[in-house]
Formats: sequence, C-alpha cells, structure tokens
Amino acid sequence: MTKEELIAEITATTKVPAHKAEAMVGAIAAEIVDAMVLEYFVYLDGLGIFWAKLENERSAQNPRTGEEMVLPAKKWPTFTSGEPSDHARKAAIKLLTNEDLSENLARKYAFEQSLAMTVIKTFVDILKRTLDSGERIVVAELGTFDSMKFPARSLKDPDTGETHSTESKRIYTFSSAKNVKERVMGIYSKG
Repeated sequence: MTKEELIAEITATTKVPAHKAEAMVGAIAAEIVDAMVLEYFVYLDGLGIFWAKLENERSAQNPRTGEEMVLPAKKWPTFTSGEPSDHARKAAIKLLTNEDLSENLARKYAFEQSLAMTVIKTFVDILKRTLDSGERIVVAELGTFDSMKFPARSLKDPDTGETHSTESKRIYTFSSAKNVKERVMGIYSKG
C-alpha cells in the first residue's frame, strides 16, 4: 500500500477531503519524527511504539590498521510492535499517546482535535488491517511498515516435561526512511 492509497482509504472512511487527509498524514508522520528527535516514546494504540534507541559511545578497532578509535554515540529510530510494558510506561515519562498526538496536531496545525483523533484512529486501523493481510505499507515521510507471521508451536518445559502450545502471532516491523534516520541521528553528530 502506498501513501496515496492510504490517504484514499482514510478519505473514504472518514469523509475528510483528500487534501486535508494528506496534510494530516504528513503531520502525523512529522509529529512522530519530532517526538523521536526529542527522545519521546510515541505509542499508537494497538500498533506499537516509536522511539529513538540510544547507542552509547564505544571504542573499536580499525580492521585495516589495528588503530584504536572511539565511535560516537548514535540515536536510531526504532519501532516495537505491541503495547508498552508496565516497566516501559514507568520509564517513559515522555510517552505520547493518540490523545497527545491529536492535541499536538490541533495546536500546531490548526486541525480540530476530534477530527485529528478520528484520522489518527483510522490511520492506525488501516495500518493494522493492511499489515494483518500481509501487505507492506510505504509512507514516504516516515518509512516502511511490514509484518511477520509466526506459526503456532509446541514447546516442552524442560523441568516438568509438559508440552505447551503457543498460538500463531503476527508482529509489525518498521524500517525508517533515510530522511527520518538522518533527522533522528543528527542530534548526536559531532563536528
């Protein structure tokens, strides 16, 4: 699914004009990226969490010369499928939810908050439905969403010898666009 198809589906579902739906999808993507730059966690209810993963400064060795070098700290745009754990909720004081995102859209872009919330929920529902069908989604300002399906399995408990079965599950994956990586990582570039 492309961004244009996503916008067309949002327009059909919410009856929002196409130009306004396109502006809102762009604004949602911009808000998610801005939040990652500012080290916020963005939780889209039912889809997952966007966040910037910090890789600390570390020492390494040049494979050609053997020279010791220091690699600078980096921040990577990251997505985790599912809901935040209780620990993550406590640790993530900077957690943006659908409601916070709709407030930001209303304040920054002059959208009605109720309309922004409707579009956000529709955006997430369409992403989930499309990903559950196995289709890939590309939103140029944000990145590529995909899904992986894991079949049901039988597991044996080594202590008791009991056999347990797991249900099949589908997880959502995300690969950020080049401009998103550069923007999120830019805060830690030295020089």
